[in-house]
Amino acid sequence: MEVLLSNKKTININVEKVGNGEKGIIFLHGGPGATKKSIKKYFVKLEEKFTLLFFDQIACGENEKEYEFDYKIQYELEVIEAIRKKYGFEKISVIGESWGTFLALHYGSNYPQNIEKIILLSSVGKEYSDLVDFGKKLSEKISTEDSETLNELGLKYEKKEILLEEYLNMYLNINSKYYLADQKYYPQVIDTEINFDQNGVVSQLIDKELKIREKSNVLRGLDIYMFQGEQDIITPQDIKEKLEDIIKPNAIYSVEECGHWIFIEKNEYLMKEIVEIIEKH
Repeated sequence: MEVLLSNKKTININVEKVGNGEKGIIFLHGGPGATKKSIKKYFVKLEEKFTLLFFDQIACGENEKEYEFDYKIQYELEVIEAIRKKYGFEKISVIGESWGTFLALHYGSNYPQNIEKIILLSSVGKEYSDLVDFGKKLSEKISTEDSETLNELGLKYEKKEILLEEYLNMYLNINSKYYLADQKYYPQVIDTEINFDQNGVVSQLIDKELKIREKSNVLRGLDIYMFQGEQDIITPQDIKEKLEDIIKPNAIYSVEECGHWIFIEKNEYLMKEIVEIIEKH
């Protein structure tokens, strides 16, 4: 799908539509830099009731990895708007996970008139310092053995024995086990595709562009529902403290025996709750 951005540049965005329900949901994947592939298969069962719209964010997934302009997070909002309009939804529900929760709140604060519901899965916070805090809390969970392995990988990279992308992928695979409450799901989360370059670009723009705190008066008027795993890196209590002065969610669901990827570890429960939320008048 071609999207004309406000910088007058046209960019191709890979979009997949599933289902033909009267109500639409657009999904915002995590990362920054991950792909729609990382979440699509876990949500497609909702196609019986809704129209589901999955897309790769700029420079992610099946999109071109390079662009000939200065990137802005604002362009992601323009992509979301273009998708909403293309598929004919006056209002649309937005489901964001991890980094996608930042983007969902950013979109909602800029286009509140187009929001039906916002569902936040595994929120991290509202600003760059929250990403830093996430990394710190993650590091505290890593075992001594895995810490030693990570240090060895770092030395190999410094000695140019492995390439940067190889190092980052191996680093991510080790860390991923600590995102889970139940390790039986680990095979489903390793080797996740991510554009690490784009991850860095987006992360450095969060505080510059995401004025979520300044738009709390807008966000407090939206229907927002939050799901947070009790064993997530950022716990339900953590996220309540980080966001309670910004938004007033309709509900915060504290998910038992669950880590960061609620849609993987508690899929059946989550699908049921999503249907009830979206179908509410």
